Amino acid sequence: MVDFEISGNNYRAEKLNAFQQLHVSRKLAGVLPKVLPAILAANEAKGGDLSTLLSAFEPAAEAIAAMPEADVDFIFHACLGVVKRQQGSAWSPVWNQQGKVLQFQDIDDAAKISEIVFKVLQDSLGSFIQGRAEKAQAASPVA
Repeated sequence: MVDFEISGNNYRAEKLNAFQQLHVSRKLAGVLPKVLPAILAANEAKGGDLSTLLSAFEPAAEAIAAMPEADVDFIFHACLGVVKRQQGSAWSPVWNQQGKVLQFQDIDDAAKISEIVFKVLQDSLGSFIQGRAEKAQAASPVA
Protein backbone atom coordinates (compact mmCIF):
# COMPACT_ATOMS: atom_id res chain seq x y z
CA MET A 1 0.00 0.00 0.00
CA VAL A 2 1.17 3.50 -0.76
CA ASP A 3 -0.14 6.84 0.54
CA PHE A 4 0.45 10.02 -1.45
CA GLU A 5 -0.86 13.55 -1.93
CA ILE A 6 -1.85 15.31 -5.15
CA SER A 7 -3.27 18.84 -5.29
CA GLY A 8 -3.95 18.88 -1.56
CA ASN A 9 -5.84 15.57 -1.52
CA ASN A 10 -4.64 12.42 0.25
CA TYR A 11 -4.77 9.15 -1.63
CA ARG A 12 -4.20 5.54 -0.65
CA ALA A 13 -3.50 2.82 -3.20
CA GLU A 14 -3.52 -0.89 -2.59
CA LYS A 15 -1.17 -3.04 -4.64
CA LEU A 16 -2.58 -4.54 -7.79
CA ASN A 17 -3.32 -8.23 -7.20
CA ALA A 18 -1.02 -10.81 -8.80
CA PHE A 19 -3.20 -11.27 -11.88
CA GLN A 20 -3.57 -7.53 -12.40
CA GLN A 21 0.21 -7.15 -12.05
CA LEU A 22 0.72 -9.88 -14.64
CA HIS A 23 -1.68 -8.37 -17.16
CA VAL A 24 -0.53 -4.78 -16.64
CA SER A 25 3.13 -5.80 -17.01
CA ARG A 26 2.21 -7.68 -20.21
CA LYS A 27 0.60 -4.54 -21.61
CA LEU A 28 3.67 -2.49 -20.66
CA ALA A 29 6.24 -5.01 -21.92
CA GLY A 30 6.49 -3.48 -25.39
CA VAL A 31 6.85 0.03 -23.99
CA LEU A 32 9.37 -0.62 -21.22
CA PRO A 33 12.46 -0.84 -23.48
CA LYS A 34 11.73 2.70 -24.67
CA VAL A 35 10.56 4.06 -21.32
CA LEU A 36 13.42 2.70 -19.19
CA PRO A 37 16.14 4.85 -20.83
CA ALA A 38 13.97 7.89 -20.15
CA ILE A 39 13.58 6.90 -16.51
CA LEU A 40 17.33 6.36 -16.21
CA ALA A 41 18.00 9.72 -17.90
CA ALA A 42 15.60 11.43 -15.49
CA ASN A 43 17.37 9.87 -12.52
CA GLU A 44 20.77 11.00 -13.82
CA ALA A 45 19.65 14.47 -14.97
CA LYS A 46 18.48 15.87 -11.66
CA GLY A 47 19.36 19.50 -12.16
CA GLY A 48 21.07 18.63 -15.45
CA ASP A 49 20.61 19.38 -19.13
CA LEU A 50 16.91 19.73 -20.01
CA SER A 51 17.41 19.18 -23.76
CA THR A 52 19.15 15.85 -23.10
CA LEU A 53 16.33 14.83 -20.79
CA LEU A 54 13.65 15.79 -23.32
CA SER A 55 15.40 13.90 -26.12
CA ALA A 56 15.53 10.82 -23.86
CA PHE A 57 11.78 11.06 -23.26
CA GLU A 58 10.86 11.42 -26.94
CA PRO A 59 11.04 7.66 -27.75
CA ALA A 60 9.13 6.92 -24.53
CA ALA A 61 6.36 9.36 -25.45
CA GLU A 62 6.16 7.90 -28.96
CA ALA A 63 5.96 4.34 -27.59
CA ILE A 64 3.18 5.25 -25.18
CA ALA A 65 1.33 7.15 -27.93
CA ALA A 66 1.54 4.07 -30.16
CA MET A 67 -0.06 1.79 -27.55
CA PRO A 68 -3.52 0.54 -28.45
CA GLU A 69 -6.23 2.53 -26.68
CA ALA A 70 -7.59 -0.67 -25.12
CA ASP A 71 -4.20 -1.36 -23.48
CA VAL A 72 -3.97 2.15 -22.08
CA ASP A 73 -7.55 1.92 -20.80
CA PHE A 74 -6.84 -1.47 -19.21
CA ILE A 75 -3.76 -0.14 -17.38
CA PHE A 76 -5.45 3.06 -16.20
CA HIS A 77 -8.68 1.34 -15.14
CA ALA A 78 -6.80 -1.38 -13.22
CA CYS A 79 -4.63 1.18 -11.43
CA LEU A 80 -7.43 3.64 -10.66
CA GLY A 81 -9.50 0.74 -9.34
CA VAL A 82 -7.18 0.24 -6.35
CA VAL A 83 -7.06 3.91 -5.29
CA LYS A 84 -9.11 5.66 -2.61
CA ARG A 85 -9.17 9.31 -1.59
CA GLN A 86 -9.53 10.58 1.94
CA GLN A 87 -12.84 12.29 2.65
CA GLY A 88 -12.71 13.39 6.28
CA SER A 89 -12.05 10.19 8.23
CA ALA A 90 -13.33 7.92 5.43
CA TRP A 91 -11.65 6.67 2.25
CA SER A 92 -13.71 6.70 -0.97
CA PRO A 93 -12.86 4.94 -4.24
CA VAL A 94 -11.74 7.30 -7.01
CA TRP A 95 -12.91 4.98 -9.80
CA ASN A 96 -16.26 3.32 -10.43
CA GLN A 97 -15.30 0.17 -12.35
CA GLN A 98 -18.86 -0.71 -13.33
CA GLY A 99 -19.64 2.75 -14.71
CA LYS A 100 -16.03 3.34 -15.84
CA VAL A 101 -16.07 6.88 -14.41
CA LEU A 102 -14.01 8.89 -11.98
CA GLN A 103 -15.81 9.68 -8.75
CA PHE A 104 -14.28 13.12 -8.19
CA GLN A 105 -14.83 16.06 -10.54
CA ASP A 106 -11.50 17.67 -9.65
CA ILE A 107 -9.56 14.72 -11.05
CA ASP A 108 -10.08 16.41 -14.37
CA ASP A 109 -6.94 16.21 -16.44
CA ALA A 110 -4.52 13.66 -17.85
CA ALA A 111 -1.68 14.92 -15.65
CA LYS A 112 -3.50 14.14 -12.39
CA ILE A 113 -4.77 10.79 -13.63
CA SER A 114 -1.33 9.84 -14.93
CA GLU A 115 0.30 10.81 -11.64
CA ILE A 116 -2.13 8.60 -9.72
CA VAL A 117 -1.56 5.69 -12.12
CA PHE A 118 2.22 6.15 -11.94
CA LYS A 119 2.12 5.92 -8.13
CA VAL A 120 0.20 2.62 -8.36
CA LEU A 121 2.62 1.28 -10.98
CA GLN A 122 5.62 2.28 -8.84
CA ASP A 123 4.18 0.49 -5.82
CA SER A 124 2.82 -2.59 -7.60
CA LEU A 125 5.47 -3.13 -10.27
CA GLY A 126 8.42 -1.28 -8.74
CA SER A 127 10.65 -4.32 -8.23
CA PHE A 128 9.88 -5.61 -11.74
CA ILE A 129 10.60 -2.21 -13.32
CA GLN A 130 13.74 -1.73 -11.17
CA GLY A 131 15.06 -5.11 -12.31
CA ARG A 132 14.44 -4.20 -15.95
CA ALA A 133 16.06 -0.78 -15.43
CA GLU A 134 19.17 -2.34 -13.89
CA LYS A 135 19.46 -4.77 -16.83
CA ALA A 136 19.02 -1.89 -19.31
CA GLN A 137 21.60 0.21 -17.49
CA ALA A 138 24.08 -2.68 -17.40
CA ALA A 139 23.58 -3.28 -21.14
CA SER A 140 23.98 0.38 -22.11
CA PRO A 141 27.41 1.51 -23.29
CA VAL A 142 29.44 3.45 -20.76
CA ALA A 143 30.03 7.06 -21.79
